[in-house]
Amino acid sequence: MKKLILWILWVIDIAQPASGDLAHGPAVTAVCLGGVMKRGDTVVDNADSAEGKFQGHYKFELLDRFVFEVLNADAFFHVTAPHNYVASDRLKKYIATSDRVRTFQLDNRSHPLAFGERLRRGHRNKTFLPYLVQGRSPGSPFKNQYLNEQWAECMHAVRAAEQTRGFEYTYVAFARIDLAWQAYHPSLQMLEATKCENSTTVWAVADDDYGGVMDKYFIMQRPGAAIIESFADVLNSFDKLEAVYRIVRAQTSVSASLPWNYERFLLHTLRAAGRCIRYMVPVVGHRRLSVAFGDILHEGGTWEVTPADPYLKMGWCGYLPKYCCGGRRPDFGGDLSCLYNLWRSHGRCRRNRALVQLPRFPGEFVGLSRLNRIETATSERCFLPTAQLRACCHQPHVHLTLRPSKQTIQKWSMSPDDVDPEIASTHESRWHCLSEAPKWIADSRKKPWNLIGAAHCYDLNLL
Repeated sequence: MKKLILWILWVIDIAQPASGDLAHGPAVTAVCLGGVMKRGDTVVDNADSAEGKFQGHYKFELLDRFVFEVLNADAFFHVTAPHNYVASDRLKKYIATSDRVRTFQLDNRSHPLAFGERLRRGHRNKTFLPYLVQGRSPGSPFKNQYLNEQWAECMHAVRAAEQTRGFEYTYVAFARIDLAWQAYHPSLQMLEATKCENSTTVWAVADDDYGGVMDKYFIMQRPGAAIIESFADVLNSFDKLEAVYRIVRAQTSVSASLPWNYERFLLHTLRAAGRCIRYMVPVVGHRRLSVAFGDILHEGGTWEVTPADPYLKMGWCGYLPKYCCGGRRPDFGGDLSCLYNLWRSHGRCRRNRALVQLPRFPGEFVGLSRLNRIETATSERCFLPTAQLRACCHQPHVHLTLRPSKQTIQKWSMSPDDVDPEIASTHESRWHCLSEAPKWIADSRKKPWNLIGAAHCYDLNLL
């Protein structure tokens, strides 16, 4: 069956071939894509990938190669188009020829006043509102709500596709269109091998979680996807969000159940619904860590279920106070009292208190602008170890890891790190650590607070 591409205003409706006509067989995964299409319809540059590895490729092409193919996926694009956006010829050709694209819908969310109004109308009780607005003006609500609404629209399209197919997808993934993938996603077999036995599983990336769960990309079993379909509505209503937090407060400490940001709202919503979360090492995004893990795959490494005696561990976690890991605090993004006390006790933060505006109490962590001021306040980077709390408390910190090739292990063994990540009780272990800022680690050995979970370290003796 030939595909019909119909351009009407901002919508492209794509009539798919019958399932039996697809070369890759019926898709088992639906991938919902949101965000600004212009940022995904761009060529990868050195800022997105080390040494221009994928130079000349478009970000949406890397998505197709590293995600859609691996997951045997149908793609549902529900993205924003600025008024001056013109699709590239490569994108037009991709849409016209790919048998994976099920919907391609462009909206114009360049006027955000309606988003801010919905938040304020649904939150007459302002308990959660500061964490939703994040210090922004009424006309410029936090961009996450755009994405959440696009994913909700996508789920409507997924349901329609399932009715046409006659059966449901097995997995649904949610992704931002502007992310540069550095290497292959874990296979369907890896997901099956790490799924939880008694509850619906969500697989998240162990990076950029900010005291919650990374909301730029995650994948879940199909029964759990209804949560994302209703997530925007939950955030727009105090009553619905309070219902989530009544469940959360019953399961963890007061301070671990405090809201903070959209990543934490997502995590708490998933936990309140009883979802089980598995973690994978990052190979998505332009951060140094994702590029480094991606290189391991490109050098012959393989995805692997984390073994009982893990060879990948977090460094310098011994400096994290034990009470931070008590109960189920890490499951809910970490105890904000723990972060608060670490922050206040750090000498450099105290000396720059006026500049970084230390919160007066644990629940006052609001706004990325404050976090940015902290990171730029001093050369010693007085920052919050938000991503490291869960990783340090849950060792092993990932369920899907990357085993380096023999050649890579041999290369690392010839020159192991001269910095001790203080993981083993003896000094006999040899390590190769991957970090967002390796030079900074070398300069910070006398500042252990800054080093909590600062690196993912391979134990060369266990490889």
